[in-house]
Amino acid sequence: MLQPGASFNLAAHVKYFVRCLQVLPAPYASLDTNRLTVAYFAVSGLDILGALDRVDAKRIIEWIYSLQVLPPAGDEAEAAAPGRLAGFRGGSFMGGAHSTAGAPSSSEYDEGHLAMTYTALAVLLILKDDLSRVRRAEVLAFVRSLQDRHGCFCAYSGGESDMRFLYCATAICTMLRDEEWTGVDVPRATAYVLSSQNYDGGLGLGPGQARRRRRHLHCHSRIHRRLHRRRHRRRHRRRRRQRVRLRLPILLLPRRR
Repeated sequence: MLQPGASFNLAAHVKYFVRCLQVLPAPYASLDTNRLTVAYFAVSGLDILGALDRVDAKRIIEWIYSLQVLPPAGDEAEAAAPGRLAGFRGGSFMGGAHSTAGAPSSSEYDEGHLAMTYTALAVLLILKDDLSRVRRAEVLAFVRSLQDRHGCFCAYSGGESDMRFLYCATAICTMLRDEEWTGVDVPRATAYVLSSQNYDGGLGLGPGQARRRRRHLHCHSRIHRRLHRRRHRRRHRRRRRQRVRLRLPILLLPRRR
């Protein structure tokens, strides 16, 4: 919050975000494995400030697609974990060959990351990409593979899990227009959110965890809205199909794709 009499230095903020897209400042060197997250905050910041024209959108888009995980070559793909078949890496830290079409997983440690996949799609949409090169079916299968028996999601196979990654999963399904929610078991996800509510009404990152700050409440509310819209759309489609069948009983209605 600005102090009384202070002014917002728009030019300095724009310069800072542009610089972060070019070279990581020394204090942020540890974020090399999460460069997509840095790109997300920088690009969305420039968008809010009305300065997207300061970035080379095409170059950033091609860089993001170069981080898309492709299946390993040969027979290795058949036994590979879902994370090695789709999603996005956080950066090029694994040292694979650069290709704007993406790169095959080079090892068991080279796999997609749920949060990085979320930030990749978000930046692509901010830059007006049509997501035509995203391997949608494979990404949704990757997302679904990370949901645990409690309904929450892991960041990657065997990684940490909490409400943040459930938020990422629902956001990915929304951005990829997964109207049937094939990437999320909705009843289990809903049950997980509801079980994370505490005695005082606050919501934690998981069942039995203390309620957190407003940004976590924001995650909960966004997840709830997405899942609620999904249930509402399905009920609406069923009612609409029933009305159409009643009005046109002799017509063979085509199946929805």
